[in-house]
Amino acid sequence: MKAIFSEIGKVCRSKLFLSMLVCLFAVNLYCLLDTANSGAYSPAEYRRAWDEIMAQPVGERLPFGEEKLAAVKEELKEAGLYATRESELYKDVVAELTAENSHEKFVEELGRKKDLITGSVLFRDAEAFSTKSAEKAYGEYAEAKPPVIAEAPSKGVELINLTVTDLLAACAGIFACVVLFVREREQDMVRLQWTLKQGRLRHLWYKLAALFFCSAGLALLFYGSNYLFASVTYGLGPLARDIRMVEAYAHSVKEYSVGAWLGLNFGLKILVLFVMLLLCSVCCTLLKGMVSVVLSFAGLLLVEFLLYSGIAATSVYSPLRYVNLIALFQNQEWLLQYKHINVLGQPVNYGVCAVVLLAVLFVCAVLGCCIGYLRYGKRLEHRSGGRLFRERKRRSGGTNLLCLELWKALIMQRLLPMVLGLLLLQILIYVRAGNPGISFEEYYYKAYMNRLEGPVTERTPEVLNEIYTDALEAKSSLALDAYERVAERYEYLKEHGGNFVYDTGFGVLSGEVQKDKDALLALKLLLVVLLFSASVFSYDPQRRMAGLLHSTVKGERQVPARKYLICAVFSVLVGVAVYLPDFLQVTKQYEVHGYSYPAVSLPWLMQYGEGVSIGTYLVLLYAVRLLLCPVTVVFIMAVAERLKSFVYTFFACGAVLVCIPLLTMLNPSWTVLAYPLYGIYGNPLLLGAWLGIPVYFGLVTVGVVLTLRGRRRLWN
Repeated sequence: MKAIFSEIGKVCRSKLFLSMLVCLFAVNLYCLLDTANSGAYSPAEYRRAWDEIMAQPVGERLPFGEEKLAAVKEELKEAGLYATRESELYKDVVAELTAENSHEKFVEELGRKKDLITGSVLFRDAEAFSTKSAEKAYGEYAEAKPPVIAEAPSKGVELINLTVTDLLAACAGIFACVVLFVREREQDMVRLQWTLKQGRLRHLWYKLAALFFCSAGLALLFYGSNYLFASVTYGLGPLARDIRMVEAYAHSVKEYSVGAWLGLNFGLKILVLFVMLLLCSVCCTLLKGMVSVVLSFAGLLLVEFLLYSGIAATSVYSPLRYVNLIALFQNQEWLLQYKHINVLGQPVNYGVCAVVLLAVLFVCAVLGCCIGYLRYGKRLEHRSGGRLFRERKRRSGGTNLLCLELWKALIMQRLLPMVLGLLLLQILIYVRAGNPGISFEEYYYKAYMNRLEGPVTERTPEVLNEIYTDALEAKSSLALDAYERVAERYEYLKEHGGNFVYDTGFGVLSGEVQKDKDALLALKLLLVVLLFSASVFSYDPQRRMAGLLHSTVKGERQVPARKYLICAVFSVLVGVAVYLPDFLQVTKQYEVHGYSYPAVSLPWLMQYGEGVSIGTYLVLLYAVRLLLCPVTVVFIMAVAERLKSFVYTFFACGAVLVCIPLLTMLNPSWTVLAYPLYGIYGNPLLLGAWLGIPVYFGLVTVGVVLTLRGRRRLWN
């Protein structure tokens, strides 16, 4: 046990891990608060309403709630309103009070579906998957006992399984895995450990055991905070009641109590998180380069996410959607609901498939860790001195320092495949996208705006009347909606000036339409720049070459300058590779023109007036993005000089440069978290968030100070 506690201590003593853990925990609390307060009413109002209902005698709670809802609706009718906070509150409360009715209706609907499939001439086939699935599902629900009525609030139990919490816990666990496996390889400690008997395969078992305890601790921290927050804000209600009395789980086929479900849910979160970290451990032990390890992490999560979000539930490939780790984190789907997976034409319970998948992944991950750990040790034993000498003599004799550093980055650190892969990916995205076309409403809007293109004249009202007549003749609500958009633009231009111009393409480019595109492009850019720059700046400290380089004038001053120059130029090139295909695709899809028109023609650019054209704004937008790329490199360089580790640098900078765009894409209301990145986003900065500039350069100033302190600490 001492060895296991020693491995756990490596994680707990890592200042960077603890700092990241505090940040991730704070983000989770912020997301909980935002989710709880994003509805029409506050948690306090919800609890007060339920306190009133629970004060009523048993059997009179539902009538009391329905009376309150009816009274609120009557007040709304008299006031001529559609909805208020109070009406939405009692509407949800009554829905929770009638959860048992929802369960009964669901079972009846399953019965009708089964009768339709088995009795229809078109669908009747005793051997078909749909027939077997419908009969089996209805049989399971029909045999289950109806829930015992027990009124209690549902929001607290529903809030516990927050998707963002799964993501944050996985990020913290992956970093703990990095501390246990990758950091020792960077420090070349594995070579020393391999000389000891306990430093071989037994040492791996200690690490895996420590990884399990880390998974349990992280689950306790993140999911425990969710439990505590939910109980304080909404309340969990009696834990002995049936889980089917919770509105979101009213369709459950299981008869768990709420308390049993919460305990089982927590245990399964630990198990799924542990299996995910085991798979990351396989990547750490099997792969050689640190960049390959990080890319494997990203690839694993990306593939899992694409399988879960990109495959429809009705697709023939739906088993791939459900049988993956991202889906297994949402264990209420496979533990409570009765879904079927099509396995060779036979309906198999989703829960059975999930358990089998976890068992298979667990065994394969443990075997993969053992094989990778042994293979790495064998490579250490068979590495000859001659081979090391040849590796060190490679590229010896070169006199151009810039070419030498470029060779080290692209060839010795194997970054050239990543660069070529990015270029190939961007080309494929542009070529495969083709011309996706536009919607019918957008087609009408484009036609109407092109008819009016230019300044507002005396004939403009006449043309608007003609457009209105055409929209009526089209007999389409979409045409009328497009006309209303044109009429609103006319009223705006009369007041503020400017020209009519088809603006949807400009809206996409300037972030007014498809608001999450700025975050997506910034995420792609920052991820590649971070991978490249972190590898370049951390290479010499990891190879114990920094002290040697400091002993020469070129090594002390010119090597860091050449490294920064390479990374800065690369960051600008990556920016061009990321933004140019998107710009070409948008201009092609929406046939963008009218760059010379004043920026005031677009309502969201009203602040620029008539002195700045739309084209000038776009030039300024892309210039800001590309110019701030080298500034981002300064921050990465600072962290790398301080931490002297590729993986530590990647995760430390990734907490700011990668996690923030991901969170803002998950929920647009969290864009306040992206405030330090408004410079890279571009549009939020140019549209008024000028305070983003001092915040951004404040980060860079901190980075420069850390760089100087880190270098001085190393040299002294």
